[in-house]
Amino acid sequence: MRSSARSRLQGTVLALTLFGLGAGMSAAQMGHESGMQYDLKTEMTLTGTVEDVMDVPGTGAMSGMHLSLKTKAMTIHVHLGPTAFVRKLGIAFAKGDQVTVTGSRIKGEGFEAILARTVTKGDSAITLRDKNGMPRWGMRP
Repeated sequence: MRSSARSRLQGTVLALTLFGLGAGMSAAQMGHESGMQYDLKTEMTLTGTVEDVMDVPGTGAMSGMHLSLKTKAMTIHVHLGPTAFVRKLGIAFAKGDQVTVTGSRIKGEGFEAILARTVTKGDSAITLRDKNGMPRWGMRP
């Protein structure tokens, strides 16, 4: 991936983190426990090509696995969830993969992103959030 595209993805991760903290949300509210304000009214489905896969280390709201997804209309940041959880689901993502993402579109000052609920790659699909947008990684079996 070109460094400018990676820089945009890293900038979006930073903007999302600052947006959530600036709005007065705790890390738990922003990401892993509350679904970072997952809104069913903004849910959409996009199909495109993975331009980059990024693992953001740490335990904060925006830590975890992220994709940069290029569609016909745009390139958008996709937050999947905690890396360990995503890997347990059995799908690996790489540059050039064709995927379909269903998730909630969030916007802030200077950024927009998708909080993924489901991702399909070929004949395989993973569910990251339930039908209401609540993260599956915080659910008890």
